[in-house]
Amino acid sequence: MDVEAIAVEGVAAPTGQFNHAVRGGGIVAISGQVGLDHTGRLAGPEVGRQARQAFENLRAVLASAGLDFGDVLRLTIYVSAPALVGAVAEVRRDYLVEPWPASTVVVAQLLSPEWLVEIDALAVAR
Repeated sequence: MDVEAIAVEGVAAPTGQFNHAVRGGGIVAISGQVGLDHTGRLAGPEVGRQARQAFENLRAVLASAGLDFGDVLRLTIYVSAPALVGAVAEVRRDYLVEPWPASTVVVAQLLSPEWLVEIDALAVAR
């Protein structure tokens, strides 16, 4: 199987040994996106602002692959506390379309204590 890395202008550069996304076998796997803007600055201390930025980053990665939220099969949302789930769900409604993707929400300690939400996705490649 051929695997193609997808780098995205306008989204904070990945740190470490991974790409914004990879395409292979008819799937685009998108690495976890957090609330960092293109300069690497946190969108704000509130979970709603961080979630909106993470979804905007996802939108940019999808667009770089020629896709949109309608192509998303699976979404995993990581939040740093259970109390944040509702606020993230409100933002999510502004981005996702029916049929809704399969989804999981996980409460987890994220890499930076300032990060409140991280979202990764799998999409169908066109």
